[in-house]
Amino acid sequence: TRTKECGPKGPNAQIRWASEWHTSTKAWLKMSLDDMAKEATGGLAFDIVALRDIEAGEEIFIDYGEDWEKAWQSHVDNWQPAEAKTSFNKDSWISAKEANDDKETALKQFTTNDLRRVFEHPYLFTGCHYSVSEQDEKEAYHKEDKEWRKLSDELLIET
Repeated sequence: TRTKECGPKGPNAQIRWASEWHTSTKAWLKMSLDDMAKEATGGLAFDIVALRDIEAGEEIFIDYGEDWEKAWQSHVDNWQPAEAKTSFNKDSWISAKEANDDKETALKQFTTNDLRRVFEHPYLFTGCHYSVSEQDEKEAYHKEDKEWRKLSDELLIET
């Protein structure tokens, strides 16, 4: 039963859609998936709420409910990898569990070792968040170098 899967005392927390603290969740819950896709930022949030007193050091067990379990089982039973729309080799697809169990192989698969090359992958996205710092004020960082693509990786990293 689900209670046994949630430890000897059963679930001690549940997930609820965010309430007053996150003002856009209520509106987003009324949107279609197409409308959500048009939005520039995410708008859904949730709370994890204790169902009873939780002892110090006790693991958090969340019962997602029967609807979630049925939906998850349907997903597991019917899931197929999407057709690759990029240069990614569909035959080299691995699951997240396999990637976590064998990080070295996964990293080799997703690493280009070329700072100028874009690696297109149908399921993964990596990005870089940049925050302005005092170093941005240094003159060296204001120099425009249109030839940077010709530099070696070592020089790019040093610069």
